[in-house]
Amino acid sequence: MKRRTAVGVILLSSAVPALAVKKGRVKYRGGTVDIKEGKEAPYSFTDNSMIIAPKPNDGSRVSIPFEEITKIVYGQPSGTQWSSWSKSKKHFVTLSWPKNSAVFEFDKNDINRALAVLSARSEIEVEYLEEASK
Repeated sequence: MKRRTAVGVILLSSAVPALAVKKGRVKYRGGTVDIKEGKEAPYSFTDNSMIIAPKPNDGSRVSIPFEEITKIVYGQPSGTQWSSWSKSKKHFVTLSWPKNSAVFEFDKNDINRALAVLSARSEIEVEYLEEASK
């Protein structure tokens, strides 16, 4: 019985790092964008927009123009359980623009640059949720 428990703990602990968002990618967590929830995709910033390419091989992409962004929120949206079981901090950014909104999870190494670029190019100040400041 002890052996099974140990194997289960090893398997679980080895799987946790794979759940982290990879550098240079975002994980779509919900909203009105035509991306499957939970999908991880590469992203980039151009002079005018943030580009997410959920299916880069077929050329499909989602473009969020900086000039249309009306709100940027950093932190875990209320009522979600995305990181309640995890000890590692998750980096959620909610973007709002006319008739749309989306929650993206960023890699810990990308979040500071992403927030700086989004804020500077959209000229919108980032709103920090109380949870995010902990």
